[in-house]
Amino acid sequence: MRIILVLSALLILQNVQNIAAQPKLSVQHYGIEDGLPQKTVMDILQDQKGFMWFSTWDGISKFDGATFRSYILNKEDTRLMRGNRFDKLYLDKHGYIWTQTHDNDIYRFDPRLETFSNIRWFPQFKNNPFHVSKVIPTASGKVWLVSNNEGCICFKDTVFKPMLFNIGNDKHIDDQVREVFEDKEKRSWILTDNGLFQFSPDLKSQRSYFTNGVNFFSAVELGNEIWFGSRDGNIYIFNKGNNEFRLLTTGSHSIIGSLKKIDEQHLLICSAKSDFFSYDATTGNLKRYAISPSADNVNTVIKSCYIDTRKNAWIETGTGGVTCFNTKTGTVKYYPIKTAARNDNLVTLKFLIWEDINHHLWIHSSGGGFVLYDPLTDKLIPVADMRPADANLFSSMLYAGFSDKQGNLWLSTRSQGIEKLILNDPAFTLSVVNPKGNNNVRSMLEDSHHRVWIATKDGTITIYNSGWQKLGIITGDGVIGTGKPLGGMAYSMIEDAESNIWIGTKGEGVYKLVPDGWGKKFKVLHYVTNKADPYSLTDNRVYRVFVDSRNRVWIGTYAGGLNLADNHVDGRFYNFKNQFKNYPINAAYHIRSIAEDRAGKLYVGATLGLFVITPNTALNKLDEIRHYKRSPTNAGLGANDIYDICTTSNGDIYIATFGGGFDKVVNKDKKGFPTRFFNYSTKNGVVSDLIQQIKEDEQHRLWIVCEANLMRFDPVRNTFENHYDIARLIKGDNFSEGGNINTSTGNLILGTTGGFISINTAKLKADAFNPYMAITGFRIANHDVPIGNASPLASHIDDMRALILNSKQNFITLSFAALDMSYTRQMRYQYKLDGVDNDWIDTRERSVNYINLSPGNYVFHVRSTNSKGLWINNEHQLPITIVPAIWQTWWAIILYLLAGLSLVFFVSRWIITFYRLKDRLLLEKEQTEMKTNFFTDISHELRTPLTMIVSPVEQLLEEEGVNRSVKDRLQLVLKNSQRMLRLVNQILDFRKIQNQLLLVREIAIGEQIAAIAGDFTNTAGLHGITLKVNDESRGKSVWLDPDSLEKMMFNLLSNAVKYTPKGGVIEINIFQANDKVAVQVKDYGTGMNNEIIRELFSRFVSHNPDKTKPSTGIGLSIVKEIVDRHGAEIKVESQQNIGSTFTILFLTGAAHFARLENIVITDAVIKPDIIVKADKSPDQKTNPQIDTLLLIEDDDDLRQYLSGLLSADYKVLQANNGEAALAIVLKEVPDFIVSDIMMPKMDGFAFLKALRDHPLTSHIPLIFLTAKTDPDTEIAAYERGADAFMTKPFTAKLLRSRIKTMMEQRKRLYSTPDEKNTATVQAKVAGKSQLRIVDLNESFLIKIKQEIEKNISNPTFSVDDLISIMPMSRTVFVKKLKSLTGQSPVEYIRTVKINHAARLIETRQYSIKEISHMVGISDTKYFAHRFKEVMGMLPKEYKKQSE
Repeated sequence: MRIILVLSALLILQNVQNIAAQPKLSVQHYGIEDGLPQKTVMDILQDQKGFMWFSTWDGISKFDGATFRSYILNKEDTRLMRGNRFDKLYLDKHGYIWTQTHDNDIYRFDPRLETFSNIRWFPQFKNNPFHVSKVIPTASGKVWLVSNNEGCICFKDTVFKPMLFNIGNDKHIDDQVREVFEDKEKRSWILTDNGLFQFSPDLKSQRSYFTNGVNFFSAVELGNEIWFGSRDGNIYIFNKGNNEFRLLTTGSHSIIGSLKKIDEQHLLICSAKSDFFSYDATTGNLKRYAISPSADNVNTVIKSCYIDTRKNAWIETGTGGVTCFNTKTGTVKYYPIKTAARNDNLVTLKFLIWEDINHHLWIHSSGGGFVLYDPLTDKLIPVADMRPADANLFSSMLYAGFSDKQGNLWLSTRSQGIEKLILNDPAFTLSVVNPKGNNNVRSMLEDSHHRVWIATKDGTITIYNSGWQKLGIITGDGVIGTGKPLGGMAYSMIEDAESNIWIGTKGEGVYKLVPDGWGKKFKVLHYVTNKADPYSLTDNRVYRVFVDSRNRVWIGTYAGGLNLADNHVDGRFYNFKNQFKNYPINAAYHIRSIAEDRAGKLYVGATLGLFVITPNTALNKLDEIRHYKRSPTNAGLGANDIYDICTTSNGDIYIATFGGGFDKVVNKDKKGFPTRFFNYSTKNGVVSDLIQQIKEDEQHRLWIVCEANLMRFDPVRNTFENHYDIARLIKGDNFSEGGNINTSTGNLILGTTGGFISINTAKLKADAFNPYMAITGFRIANHDVPIGNASPLASHIDDMRALILNSKQNFITLSFAALDMSYTRQMRYQYKLDGVDNDWIDTRERSVNYINLSPGNYVFHVRSTNSKGLWINNEHQLPITIVPAIWQTWWAIILYLLAGLSLVFFVSRWIITFYRLKDRLLLEKEQTEMKTNFFTDISHELRTPLTMIVSPVEQLLEEEGVNRSVKDRLQLVLKNSQRMLRLVNQILDFRKIQNQLLLVREIAIGEQIAAIAGDFTNTAGLHGITLKVNDESRGKSVWLDPDSLEKMMFNLLSNAVKYTPKGGVIEINIFQANDKVAVQVKDYGTGMNNEIIRELFSRFVSHNPDKTKPSTGIGLSIVKEIVDRHGAEIKVESQQNIGSTFTILFLTGAAHFARLENIVITDAVIKPDIIVKADKSPDQKTNPQIDTLLLIEDDDDLRQYLSGLLSADYKVLQANNGEAALAIVLKEVPDFIVSDIMMPKMDGFAFLKALRDHPLTSHIPLIFLTAKTDPDTEIAAYERGADAFMTKPFTAKLLRSRIKTMMEQRKRLYSTPDEKNTATVQAKVAGKSQLRIVDLNESFLIKIKQEIEKNISNPTFSVDDLISIMPMSRTVFVKKLKSLTGQSPVEYIRTVKINHAARLIETRQYSIKEISHMVGISDTKYFAHRFKEVMGMLPKEYKKQSE
């Protein structure tokens, strides 16, 4: 029996240990790989903002929770040429970091400017180093540097200006300074080996006390007194009221090395040996205590003392442990600290003791042990034992330790790097059910006896009493104890109003445990599905059992929907198979959760949505069912898969979904059914959208359970608090789906896959920590911006009140960090830039880029959550001004506006003026154009009748037998017709000159003008005028168009002759005028007045007063046009009755033509057209078959004249327009066409295009005979495929000769065609024709040749066979082939065969006879005869020649 009791006690003890045992802190390591500059960290502190600072052997480093930024001494600064091995760190009131190096040198680091300062900058310390033993920052902002033998130095404000206090200057204090103390009045007391020295707050006045050799070591302020510890146990007490001292003798014979205030009435006095005293100011009682020698150190001495918040005094004795003096009880207790193993590190370890904000006391002995004092057990707990098993192992030998503003522990150990220790919240406790078994908790229950039932996935239900003592498991026979467990895996457990325990299992149906009178044993009833019984359970996989407010038991199965247990008939269930006829089984068959609202409606969560049901209590039916699913609108659910439903104490209903966060019912209709939901997801603060459970605690907060995260939701404030330390507590496990209860003790129990977590919600404190929001970095165009005068940063970006940038510095990056050191990676940020961002932007990143910011004023805002996920008021604002460039300033914009308005005004005025002038010019141009067109059209019309006059007259003059007198009259007619033609041509010349292309070449101007003048000498002589030419050009060459020069001189000389009287003289002078060549025409005629000179070059204006000598008025206009187009200059000098002088100044060279249009510079000699005369040789061969010629002319007289002229040689067809002509051509296929251009219906160009585009007519040659003489028309004619171009009037002889020559030339080209020139025939005939013409004709010949070669060996292949493949009549085919080749179809077939035979002979592979048969000629003699006709030799001769 005793053995059983012992075992039970051990079992209970083990259970308690299982529940209590847990890691108490988490560890995060930072090393070089994380950005730390060097692995050895010697000191740690946190500044006022919250940045962590670390001193290393390679500079100091600042940490913002995520990023290290290191600072070292500038190697280029010769004043700081020492190492970067820093040891100690100190922080003054102004935020400066004071750091002491390994060789006791002191630097002040300014975080705002990121610069180091050193006293060696000053001359008095440059060669006299000051060895610092202690740095003392005071509350007033002063910083004292104390030396053991060189006095002390004070920096009284932010200016880095040292004040030296020693015996060698006007301060006259002793060089051996022990301490500097500042009282509440901010007076400074310097404690030396030779007295006390008091200085005013401004250090300008001083007093000295006890300078007769009294040593002082310590000081403390108590009430209105200041206590100073001295030698021999003496304490000098200064009364601030009367400025007098009194002496207190402790009886100790040692130095009073430490004075510590316990509270405002009590003081701790420590000697430098083993005794210490407590002083009660209210009674004046002084009590002595002694420290007992420890086992390992007989000579115990007091080295330091620390008073904690519990008013315990912790005394360092150098023994490896620590002594605690309880000031309340007066007891002294020594606590040994296990010393860590020694190593070869040469750094001396220090005794460290400090208390964090949570009043945890941390102690590190000089021997290397690191412990936490537990006031509940009055024990020192090794920190190494508090680490989780998988945490980073670090040494217990510390260089430095520090607790930040949040209670996080920062350690620098001999393991190198930094360890950050975060203490777990004591409100959370992790426990395991089976230390060596399955701890995956699936469901929980606290029964009416306050026993806790915990079901794990191994099928075991473990039961604990209210004190968490394990009572055993529930066995298959209903006993709590040991034995075979109840069958099945319990997924849901609940107790009804009759204390029956209902257990739903996965696969084994439902168990109902009916208790006996004491509840220690249960009757087990088991319900499973029975296909034969419609009132049995619908499925054995039961995920939820729920008891409603009327004590009805509802059972949710995973494949059979909802069941209701009959309270009166055991084992009878109502479901869709019986009473629930309207139950939507197809949608609500997978049920995970059931809840009830205050109105009695059931909320059933399924995998396909939420079902809200109104049950009928009397008839065991379901009156109304509504289905709610995911909706893209705000009114719907976040997701369809419902995991849990929670009805809160105030009646609110929350639905947990898997993948959609959780939803709250916010509106209901008159029947009580939900009409609107509000969704909470990752978009508005939820850490994960995979919600497994929702549970309300006693503080009416909701616990939102995700797979591996836990949040506490405040429905009133609508805020979330994240508990990230849970992830460390469960160590990689997850929360289970259905395990949660609120115990009667107020704890919330949550099941996990590795045990269960107990949350003491009453102990939870809201995390009110408000981290400083720092702007940690600033970049422009992805480059770090240094601090300096030439930089936009006058100080660190976080200390800038405003940022001013120029217009080019508009690509910026701002980095930021909330200085919460607990869970930095979990914090969320929001930022916005006024003027750019319309709303806050959420991010977890710590930087933001802004690109191409326009000049203007902006304000950058950034804020964050704390590490618990709560949004806090820590917004940091930074005004940013981008200064516009000079051209972007407001006054520049005004100037632009004024300039723009002025420009608009002047441009508008100019446009109005321009368009007025343009309209005037257009009007004048139109008038001039109308005149020109009128004269041009008249000239064209005159040329045709002139043709009818000139041509017949020339014919009559050529005929023999015409009477002499008739010939004289005809000569007169011809002369006047030609004169009229010249007048017409003069009018047309002006039009030509305007549009024609000038062909400029280099000519000897003197010789050219002399030649022109020579042609004009006879004309001048007929008028009795002498023409003189004075050439002083000395052979000078000028670039001119010869034709234009001739026209110009003709008009000038004609005018000179016209206005020079008989017997007068006309002089032509050619000479050099500077860099120009002058051509001068001077007459001694009637002259002109100034009015005439002003309008001299106007078109169509005649200035001849003699009406018997009519003039067109364009001669001098032609001269002016020619001069202008040559880039020359014309001057006119004239006096009435004296004469006129026209001087043209030509530029030398050809460079000036580059800026002129329609100019072609050429070295070619321009030759006149070659007129091919008809061959009158009597033995000329003529074609016995007369050719057909089509004549197209709209003038009937001229057409009849031309018909009569050409009918003797050709069969002439006539048409009066292009449309009629085209019909004739397609019908008759003439051999030649003569056509006018200007015709009604279809002009000559349109007719020519239709001619060349048609395959039947593309080969027919065509001559244009037209009155249009301008070069553009001629060029256009040739480009469209004309073969020749003749202008009216014409000579009949020339026209006949041109037609005849072209016909004979074409026949000669094709007289002996062969396969080598077939493809080039068309190009020879077409001359200037378009490529389209060549393609059509070539295609015609190629097709014929291919067909012949295809049938080359066929002796029966005939012309009819060839014609049958062509889309034309026999007549058209014969004419076209003969026109292109000069051969009939039979001749052409024979030629192709002979050429093919020649190629076969060249191969030397066949005999002549074989070749004859191969080309379809069976008679060898006939083959030889025809071969000779084509090739000029017999086949055998050709074969011999080819060899």
